[in-house]
Amino acid sequence: MPLLAGFLLLLLTACGQPAQTSTPDPTSTATAAATATTTQAGPAGSPTPAIGGTVRLWLDWNPAELEALESVINSYRQIHPGTKFELIYLPSDRLRPAFETAAANGEGPSLLVGPSSWGLVMHEAGLLRDVGPLVLPELADAVHRLAWQQVALGDLVAGLPFELRGTVLYRNTLIAAQPADTVEALLNEAAEARLTGLAGAVLDLGFDRAAPFLHTCKGQLVTDERVDPIERPAGLCWLRLLDRLGSAGRPTLNTDEDRQAFAAGDSVWLIDSTEAMNELVTALGEGAIAIDRWPLYEATGEALSGYVWTENLYFPAAASDGDFEAAWSFAVYLLSPEVQRRLSENPAVRHLPVIPAVEPADALLLQAARAFDMGQRLPDPRPLEDIVPHLSTAIRLVVSQGGDPELALELALEEIRKARIPTATPTRTPAPTLTPTTTPTAPPTPPPG
Repeated sequence: MPLLAGFLLLLLTACGQPAQTSTPDPTSTATAAATATTTQAGPAGSPTPAIGGTVRLWLDWNPAELEALESVINSYRQIHPGTKFELIYLPSDRLRPAFETAAANGEGPSLLVGPSSWGLVMHEAGLLRDVGPLVLPELADAVHRLAWQQVALGDLVAGLPFELRGTVLYRNTLIAAQPADTVEALLNEAAEARLTGLAGAVLDLGFDRAAPFLHTCKGQLVTDERVDPIERPAGLCWLRLLDRLGSAGRPTLNTDEDRQAFAAGDSVWLIDSTEAMNELVTALGEGAIAIDRWPLYEATGEALSGYVWTENLYFPAAASDGDFEAAWSFAVYLLSPEVQRRLSENPAVRHLPVIPAVEPADALLLQAARAFDMGQRLPDPRPLEDIVPHLSTAIRLVVSQGGDPELALELALEEIRKARIPTATPTRTPAPTLTPTTTPTAPPTPPPG
């Protein structure tokens, strides 16, 4: 029996039979009961009134995370014994399609756990509630600023952030005992590693990893179609920086070769997501990995940085008011300092708190939290759809093919400008009708383009 199925079967045996539900082909369902110690709810530590209803929770967590969640649910139900829970696990690639199918039929969860990239898209589709009117100032103020930016757009609040994630710089401490304070120091350490037969630093410089470095060159991506998406001086600085970073070892673009090399002990540094943390610890050992603060780029006096995003708690619009009330109460409880700390301290879970006042005891999480202070909010990818392919081509020309940064940038900007030129749709000229004729008058040939 697969590990996950076995775990959920154990949960069913210990906690009772699952409630009936019309959800679309879930892998497993579990109903959790309470047998734990009392815990106060809410970020401020004040208990909430008794809550009934059912928290129908859909998520894609692994067995260790589900086991930790069961403990949290037990603690919550010690406060609110009238609240019922139904847990639906779905694999990551099936969770969103299954939810959207269920929501279209007025069914599905009352609480959905998913990445921040889902929020605005699902809200615009009418699938999520706007919980802005329910958010008290003290709750918003307690959350990390980058985390809050992943759910809030003006007065709209598409959900509640629950866990911080982002891109960080990992270091193999068995190869490099100390962090690199500057890009130059990083390159020198990588060069020394190559002299010993290692690969140096295998860095993935695909767009998602490289784009935040534009900030290092004091630039930013502009989505206004009336102007170039990137200013020329900042763009040249950016491509030259990527060229230098690519010289640290074998550069790669949007592959997993960098992670494989780091996990094999062949690469000094790795630019990757915090989601890879447990995998890397398993491969190299707890003490062999550090997460460094981003190094300074001497040419600009600014540090490198990475995107930061969140795992969010969403409130589907199809849920009944009673179930929404239960889901909201439990979600606020998940943001309490005690729960945030508990999930961060579990080495099998390693959820980075979105509450800055909760300082993780786990060394890697604490290092990641400090690196996130230099991070940038992950942008909405939709306004960048006509930009990313051409800038990615520029990166490939420079990093992988040794192209000239100035020429690569100009080619990319020219392609973006051409793609943005409106294409006139030729209209067919109607045939004359005042003088009847037996031979139809052919319409004029449309102009080229």
